Amino acid sequence: MKEILVSSGENDALLIPVQLRGQIIGRLKLSASDPYRQWTDDELIMVSATAERVALALEGARLLDEAQKRATREAFLSEVATKLSTTFQLDSILRDTVQELGQTLKGSTVTFQLINPSAPPAIAEPQKSNGAKPE
Repeated sequence: MKEILVSSGENDALLIPVQLRGQIIGRLKLSASDPYRQWTDDELIMVSATAERVALALEGARLLDEAQKRATREAFLSEVATKLSTTFQLDSILRDTVQELGQTLKGSTVTFQLINPSAPPAIAEPQKSNGAKPE
């Protein structure tokens, strides 16, 4: 059973750590309405088991959120790849890339600049897009 702390103060309370992989991620606090209440071993075991289930549920929710974000990202990449594979014209590829990113990344400016790897670095103004429309 996990270490249960008894806080001392105006209202004594039980503090049960919620741990995940050995790290405390929260605490359950139980306060009795009767200041002379004695918690039974069964109650303490039940509360500790509940804290373990809470940690597992929180981890499950985190993993689900992460999986949903990854699925959204993969769907976006698949859509962009499909759209870009239908054209072989440079200007269309650049425009579609800037448009797709601009529509997806709201509130950002998307730029695309082709660079000749054999040429010396030059300062040039790249093609820009605010939101979904390339210039």
